[in-house]
Amino acid sequence: MVSEQDLVDLRAKSSKESARLIIEKCAHPIYKDQLRDYFEHAPRFSFNQHISHDLKQALSWHIRLQETDLLHPDHQTTTRQF
Repeated sequence: MVSEQDLVDLRAKSSKESARLIIEKCAHPIYKDQLRDYFEHAPRFSFNQHISHDLKQALSWHIRLQETDLLHPDHQTTTRQF
């Protein structure tokens, strides 16, 4: 996988190993802490399933983007005007 930040070889990696590598190597630095927190939180929320999700939290990021044009909660937000 290649991003603006780095590249990572995901061959022969589990889903969890891949996610951890993508966060560390390819995620933009302003999102790394948020993604690490999600990665640690999701297994507890979904009872350690093979691929863990907290859909409420994940979808809240998309709602924030839709409403404010920003993904990160710590950046100044403005409500989108239509």
